[in-house]
Amino acid sequence: MFKIFFCFIFLTVLLFSCISNTEKNHNTLKQTLHKIYKNDQLYRANASNYKQQLQTNIDIENTKIVSKIIDSLGWLSSEEIGDTANWALFLVIQHSNKATMEKYLPILKKAVEKNKASKKDLALLIDRVEMLNNRPQIYGTQLIFETKFEPFKILDKENVNKRRTEMGMEPLEIYLKQFEQ
Repeated sequence: MFKIFFCFIFLTVLLFSCISNTEKNHNTLKQTLHKIYKNDQLYRANASNYKQQLQTNIDIENTKIVSKIIDSLGWLSSEEIGDTANWALFLVIQHSNKATMEKYLPILKKAVEKNKASKKDLALLIDRVEMLNNRPQIYGTQLIFETKFEPFKILDKENVNKRRTEMGMEPLEIYLKQFEQ
């Protein structure tokens, strides 16, 4: 009986120790991802001060860190690490190279199915990958600038707003108004 009680106490302490370490790890991870988020937006947030090469170097370093996180822990939800840290995962992948985007697109799709990531983020990444492969985008999120911002080619444009609604997005016309000069 004493052995059973001792084993129970030992396993309980071990379980709480693991939970405590997981919380500590997630807090450390959350802090790291908050820094990554700030770095991701460092030069993007101020268009007049945009320094492409500096931002590219930051993006490369951020991608290395976020790739390790996703490869080892999967796509962490807002409940696990908070909204900003969760969004940092997406932004870094969205601002990476095409090969990285294509690698993590199926992982993001699964995360959305499990409510660990945003449908809007998934739509943005799908469209970015389609555009980089010179294929029509699905949701109209990727824009090009000619004389004004316009959507890159859209597949079945007549039904784009229906698809956008399914992803929790506003109609294309309202989205485009944000980019008017």
